[in-house]
Amino acid sequence: MVNVTDRESLQNWLEGKPRDVLDTIAARSALRVYPYAMVGIFERKSRKIDLTIIAGRALLISAVAAYSPTAEIRRAAASASAAAAAASASAAAAAADASAASAAASSFAAAAADASDASFWKEVSKDLTAFEEGTDVSAVLGTPLWQSANPFEELWQAKQTFLDERPENWSFWIDWYQRFLDGRPQNWEMLEEVALIDPEDWDKGTAHVNGLIAEIQARYDKDENVTLSPAETVSQVEAVNMIARVTLNRDSLVVSIAGVLDQITQYRELVRGNNQMELSTREDLFDFLDELSNQLSELLSQLPTDVGAIASESSEQYVRWLTKFRLFLKSKALKYVDPENVAEAIVPTGIILGSTGIGAMLGQPLAGAAVGGLITNHMKPVKAAEAILKPDGEGE
Repeated sequence: MVNVTDRESLQNWLEGKPRDVLDTIAARSALRVYPYAMVGIFERKSRKIDLTIIAGRALLISAVAAYSPTAEIRRAAASASAAAAAASASAAAAAADASAASAAASSFAAAAADASDASFWKEVSKDLTAFEEGTDVSAVLGTPLWQSANPFEELWQAKQTFLDERPENWSFWIDWYQRFLDGRPQNWEMLEEVALIDPEDWDKGTAHVNGLIAEIQARYDKDENVTLSPAETVSQVEAVNMIARVTLNRDSLVVSIAGVLDQITQYRELVRGNNQMELSTREDLFDFLDELSNQLSELLSQLPTDVGAIASESSEQYVRWLTKFRLFLKSKALKYVDPENVAEAIVPTGIILGSTGIGAMLGQPLAGAAVGGLITNHMKPVKAAEAILKPDGEGE
């Protein structure tokens, strides 16, 4: 087991590690002491500063950045980090004339001291060991923050009571943090949408941004599908059905994946030669294409060479892959097939329809009306792709 006991030994282990590993360790380490950031509101130059929401925003986005490290998310993380740093500076500057700010400074100091506790470093060491053993980022993010006793449990319970008594709706934040504590699945698609709320909206205060989050959460509550954590059990029915689909469609899947990957390669070259495209748009588009290629390549590598010998463990991998792939397409692909969005590059419809077709062969249903429209030539391919990618329940 990897054993770190202080910042220096942690820094030594992190040296040369991939960006997503660094992001994951940073996010989980900070999440463990999040209750200390819940210190309420104080006034600074006629402006209310709520450290609870500021710290929550920074931690939420840092976790999303580890799970889905796109250029857009990284820019949001940088913005949140700057806001948190500014808030900390304001808290320190206001300490002499605001009792709440003084309490804030004391709490952060206490958090730093408690972070040196052996139990904290033991949990960090477990995360590092998981990476040494080849565990992927999503699996580490889905592990309980405290696998041993949580030394901050009583503090967290007190902070929940504190949040419940405030006038704003804090139910999202309580559930979000409790899921990390318990190691239960997060709806990463929803969290990414929350992470990408405009910084100007975050600056309008807790009541405003929590209202926006409640609207986002309400949409996703209609479809309670969440990403399966690697530790979550896949039902026997799902496993058996998946074995049947892979057995039937193995050859078609191989050909379809190869075709889409080839289209992605050709399209990347076109984008690379487009000097009129803004740099940030190009980076976002490449991130999308890279993630799409990676996920399709992952499935291709998992497909059996002998369709008569598909193990139940493999079928569970396919179920988890399909859940992740579905959420990825629903959250990322739609803006790239909207012909009215002239500010974004439009991904060839064949890539989108080919990708959704691959999902359909594994049991992800396509939008019935869109498929029917394609067959009867009553719907243009780009509109069909747009309909297929709409979040569940929209446009029906």
